[in-house]
Amino acid sequence: MGSTMAGAGWVELERSTWDGGLEDLLLRRAERCARVEYDPVTRRVRLGDGKPWLESSLDLLAEDGVLTGTERVEEIDTGDEAVERWSIDLLAAAQDLLRGAIESVPQQGEATILGLHPHADGDLRGPESMRLATEQVSVLLGRMGLLGSAS
Repeated sequence: MGSTMAGAGWVELERSTWDGGLEDLLLRRAERCARVEYDPVTRRVRLGDGKPWLESSLDLLAEDGVLTGTERVEEIDTGDEAVERWSIDLLAAAQDLLRGAIESVPQQGEATILGLHPHADGDLRGPESMRLATEQVSVLLGRMGLLGSAS
C-alpha cells in the first residue's frame, strides 16, 4: 500500500503496528493527509482522512516540547533535536496544519485484498500475491482520487 501511494507522490509521516499485526499509516501529499489501516487477519484495507490523526499528533508533539507557544500562536520546533525524534516530514505537516494548509480527504474507502492465502497472516508470499495486491490497492486508490496529480 505504502509503495503504491509513494509512487503517486505520497510521503509516509507515521507508521504504527499494533498487536495482531494491524498497521496504521499516515501519509501526506500536498495539502492532504490520508490514513491507511491494514488488518492482515481479515486482509482489509481502509483509507480515509488523515487530518484527525495529524491533529492528534500535535498533542504528542506538545508533550515532547516540540509544539511551543500559546494557543493563539503555536509553533513547531524543526531544530536538529526535534528532527532526530520526529521525521522532518511529520514536523512540516504539523506546521502546515497549524497554518490551516491541510485539507480533509473527502472520501473513505475500503477493500478486502483477495488472492492472499486465507489461513496465512496476511503477508504477501505467493508468486502472484504482490501483483494482485498492488492491482487491487491501485483500483481502490484510483476510485478515491488518491493516485492522480497532487492538487
